[in-house]
Amino acid sequence: YVAGGIKNFPVATIPASKVQLDCVGKKHEKIGTILSVNGKPDSQNFGEAVHTFFAADYDSTMDHKSRLLIAKNILSRWKVEANFTPKAMVTASNNLYSWINIKWPEAVWHREWPMELKTSDGTIIRGFIDLALELPDSFVVIDHKSFHGSFEHISNKAASYGGQLWAYGKAVKIATGKNIQSRLIHFPVMGVVAEVGER
Repeated sequence: YVAGGIKNFPVATIPASKVQLDCVGKKHEKIGTILSVNGKPDSQNFGEAVHTFFAADYDSTMDHKSRLLIAKNILSRWKVEANFTPKAMVTASNNLYSWINIKWPEAVWHREWPMELKTSDGTIIRGFIDLALELPDSFVVIDHKSFHGSFEHISNKAASYGGQLWAYGKAVKIATGKNIQSRLIHFPVMGVVAEVGER
């Protein structure tokens, strides 16, 4: 027998957040004011707190005190209560609710939607879509990011997550047959929603 040498196989599974794609930030829109972040929170914990609250805050008509308590508990659980206030968290959610309800009042909201996509080389991409808005003939895919830097970096920062949005969009299109109208990154701390497209 002749040794065939080492054979490289595609990765079996990867998280959607690790998908790389050359994308560009197309445009961004202000949906609220910049919210204060105190000190330098642990980026992982802060991001988890933001995602957890946006998943839990499914009803903007809920009693305001109840929403503040939910936000307070989540911030405390992720140990970032000293960096961001419950009031700021609820404000960020209200900003998104208001913007979407004006832009797509007919949308059906799907939060933390599990997705799985098999690529042509056999790799399985897995993840959870933060927010998918189902419209009569299309979808809008939105991902929340806790970035709180400079406005001049918003477009480039949004573009860096393009691969993740592409995976989400492709999985939704295959599963539902509906086209993706927009792929958006929501920066709640910055009060900005940025659209991402392929180059």
